[in-house]
Amino acid sequence: MQFFALRSSPVVLWVVAAALAAGAATLDWVVLDGFLWQRRAEAFPTAVATVVTSEVVERRGGKGGTTYSLELAYRFTLGGQTYVGTRVRYSSKPSSKHRAEVELLRAEYHLGRQVTAYYPPDSPGDAVLRPGVGGTDYLRSLFALGLTLLAGGATRLAFGKPPRFDPNDPDQARQTDAGWEARMPGASHAAVFCVAFAAASLLGGFVVTVARGENPAPEVVGVALAGAVGVAALAAALLAHHPTLSADLDARTLTLPAPWLGRPARVPFDHVGTVAVREEEHAIGRSGETYTVYRCEIGWGTSAGVRITTVATYLHRTDAERLAAWINMAVGRMDTELEAVERPA
Repeated sequence: MQFFALRSSPVVLWVVAAALAAGAATLDWVVLDGFLWQRRAEAFPTAVATVVTSEVVERRGGKGGTTYSLELAYRFTLGGQTYVGTRVRYSSKPSSKHRAEVELLRAEYHLGRQVTAYYPPDSPGDAVLRPGVGGTDYLRSLFALGLTLLAGGATRLAFGKPPRFDPNDPDQARQTDAGWEARMPGASHAAVFCVAFAAASLLGGFVVTVARGENPAPEVVGVALAGAVGVAALAAALLAHHPTLSADLDARTLTLPAPWLGRPARVPFDHVGTVAVREEEHAIGRSGETYTVYRCEIGWGTSAGVRITTVATYLHRTDAERLAAWINMAVGRMDTELEAVERPA
């Protein structure tokens, strides 16, 4: 019921969607800007520079974690004017949770070493030592892609239409050669793929960062990306679920929607009992707020036993009542226009 809890709290969902969208847009811009600058730097003029500062700095976080970074400075002269650069790359500052990684970088850029600085002609002080796109850029792209998909899903959930039932919509209800068929609310392949890919890419990026640091080999990020695509494709194949309800007038059987990874139940018309709408109230966490859902349920069975199956759940009573009326019509219990159940104004 978590989906309906979210849809019934639009203000909270809008705030969450806006926050995720803002975060995704910011990260996308940072990643794109870093990509562009790193590409441009490959064509920058160069100068020979001398490393004048190279120190490992330790910073302790609020939760006890320690981060190590390289404080680096190199000096070069152009046209009689001296410039000091501090960047290794545009897209990131050398840092890691593992001191040994930063120590290796310090050993590479030790005091007094002569290095090649790539500088923008209009701002030589903004030089870098490593032009071109690297593992850090690809790793950030993986995080950005996952967060963007997550923000897109939250936005779609916040501003998209809730599940409805319209018997006049051929995508939801149609006549078949044997009778009738209706499509119930569910999760599409695209929706499951995007959610799974967002989760897998964020988790994959975190694992790569922990295992290989913030500047992994591009091949490692490629493996994480391929893994995320594979996980998302598998999830879409297994979990995408748009159940159908169908009535076979020749065989006089009603096929109920199949449960997740289950098989549909086929019920003879004369075993179908009550088709009713049941109202349920649920609490939203510990806030004390509640929301109401409406279940369209079918009671069926014989004297040996009766079962009640929930066919579909909606946020609006009208949709559940329309579906109940459609089911009664499909099994021949009523000969009436479904428009008799009007939508609220």
